[in-house]
Amino acid sequence: MSIFAYDSNDPELILSCCLDDINLDDVSSEVIFPLNSKWKDRSLLYSTVQAYAALTGWKPTLSHTYCIKCSCYNRPIRGGKDRNFSAGSLRKGCEWLINIKSTMYDSVPITSGKTARQFKHIPVVRDGVPVIVSKGSFKHTGSCDPSRLQQVLQPSRSGAYVKSISDTAFFTICTMYKDNGNVSSNVIRQILKSQFPANKNVSKAHIH
Repeated sequence: MSIFAYDSNDPELILSCCLDDINLDDVSSEVIFPLNSKWKDRSLLYSTVQAYAALTGWKPTLSHTYCIKCSCYNRPIRGGKDRNFSAGSLRKGCEWLINIKSTMYDSVPITSGKTARQFKHIPVVRDGVPVIVSKGSFKHTGSCDPSRLQQVLQPSRSGAYVKSISDTAFFTICTMYKDNGNVSSNVIRQILKSQFPANKNVSKAHIH
């Protein structure tokens, strides 16, 4: 049974991808995201990568419009310096990535320089515009080890969980402090717990 649903007018255009009924231990990334495959738009492709990553223990990130990478991808170090984390760098040398290209281009006039009055072609990436998987590297390399633990540790160390705490949660804590003069650690823990994934614990560092 195919995991893809195709457009009746374009048998190569993927309209959806269902991962519910397959054993991901037996199916590689190359099968789910084949080279030169054409997807309805970037949103569909990225959401499918996110679903696949959630099931296999890692987190993807969208980079520079045309690239989807593992969050542990070994990006170049800006200025030749890396942040000094006590538990080691957040970059683990992973090489998992997908490059995409658009099937639509806009012609934009060049208004200055020697090439004035000519046009340059800008790729269009938006909902409803099909994209093609132009390149793929589907192995998690370096010290990247997809697992439930890495799914929690990687965003935790990068501060993603703290950044995701809503203004409503902070407002609730501040209001309780204003009304009562203090807020217990247990109350703060319960409020923050509602903001975090089920498998992410609230530590003392988050509270204090």
